[in-house]
Amino acid sequence: LQPGRHGTSAGRLTLWRATQQVYGEGGVAAFFKGNGINVVKVAPESAIKFYAYELFKRALGSAADGAGSKAAETPLTRLVAGVMAGAVAQTAVYPLDLVKTRLQTYHLTVQAHVTTPC
Repeated sequence: LQPGRHGTSAGRLTLWRATQQVYGEGGVAAFFKGNGINVVKVAPESAIKFYAYELFKRALGSAADGAGSKAAETPLTRLVAGVMAGAVAQTAVYPLDLVKTRLQTYHLTVQAHVTTPC
């Protein structure tokens, strides 16, 4: 949805106009284009993130006090474990995220190739 390309009077695409356009291109189903792959992506991403978070938290706690006790859990330890877990999870599911984006933008890409002069 590019501003100015879809006949808006001021050259700006408003939320209402974009909603009408999406609905016009495929009805209610158009609002969920690519959502199936998103659902498939979210489950493993969340599982990996939670599992990696616990592993990193335990490892960082062990490094801090030598035993990995609950006392070694500081806000910084949890922050670092969360950052690392998020990075691992996102890296693991990135291929699915790429497929999801391609599916969601396929129509726009095809349309751009058809309307662009060679």
